[in-house]
Formats: sequence, structure tokens, C-alpha cells
Amino acid sequence: MMPRFRPAWLILAALGVAMPRPPALAGPGDRPPGAPHEFHVTYGRMGVEGSIIQVRLRFFADDLALALERFSGETEVSLAPDPRTDSLVTRYLGARFQVRAGGEPVGEDPLEGRIVASGEESDGTQQLWWYVLEYEAPVKVEHVRVDARVLLELFEDQRNILRIVYFPSGSERTFYLTDGSSEAAFDL
Repeated sequence: MMPRFRPAWLILAALGVAMPRPPALAGPGDRPPGAPHEFHVTYGRMGVEGSIIQVRLRFFADDLALALERFSGETEVSLAPDPRTDSLVTRYLGARFQVRAGGEPVGEDPLEGRIVASGEESDGTQQLWWYVLEYEAPVKVEHVRVDARVLLELFEDQRNILRIVYFPSGSERTFYLTDGSSEAAFDL
């Protein structure tokens, strides 16, 4: 005869109530959606061709929202593909992700980026938000300098990974940027 007692978590799971697994059944990668993540990282892929630079930056959505709240002084920022949010993100990235590029020497003033796409995705446990920005240098880009300080003001363990690819040759470099070393320079 089967016992009538069932663990509460099993009953709630059968009813569709989201609950974390009990420790004995939880795997090392099991976390409920939206649970705090254990690390802080932003990933960027930058493509350079002629005088055009495009970069796709991907963030944990909760980290980006917090950074935008602190940057703007607003109490709650909702990430959305709308002009208000895009304007706030453009200002934040203009201050925290600066791109300088050009011939020899690279200009002292950062280029102005504009958002050409954005969206939301999930890695299964976390909501992610990404932006594609486009920059145009006054001349064909031969040198790129990036100061990637996004989210470094929030988390001591924040890491920014930036991969730069030059077209048409396909030469590339990847940079691992931290609070003590946030600048990447690449001669194309």
C-alpha cells in the first residue's frame, strides 16, 4: 500500500506551483528562473569594416536595469524596446562604453553610438537584454580604443568580455576587462 503522505514540494510541483527542488534533488546548475546569478559579466562582439563599427552588448537584464536606475536616479526602470528606454541606454553607454576610432592617431573624443536593434532573450534561468549600437568614424578605421566600464560601478566582480573582429580580413582579438583594466586597444 502506498503511503498517503506526499512531500509538500511534490504536491505543489504537480499543481504547477514553481518551487526550487529540495537540496537532495537539485543539480549544481538548477536555479529557478529569475534567481540571482552567481557572477556578473557583460559580453560584447564588435565588428569593424571601413568607417563603420557595430557592437552587440549582452547584459543580465536585472543588472542593466539596476545600472540604469542608479545612472538616471529613477526608482524603477523597465527594459523595453521604446524611445524612452533607448534614450536612457544611449546616455548610459555614452558614459560607460566609449569607442574611439579612426586613422593615426585615434581621436580623443568618443564616437557617438546609436541603437540599431535591441531585444530580450533567456539562457534558461536568467533574462538577458542586448543592444546593437552603430558608430561611424570620420575616416576608415585603422585603430580602435574602447573603454568598457559598463556595470563596473555596481559589482566588484564585474567582468566585461569584448571581442573585436576586423572585416574583411577576419583578424580578431578578445579582451577581458575589469575595474582595474577597462580599456581595449586594437590596431587593425
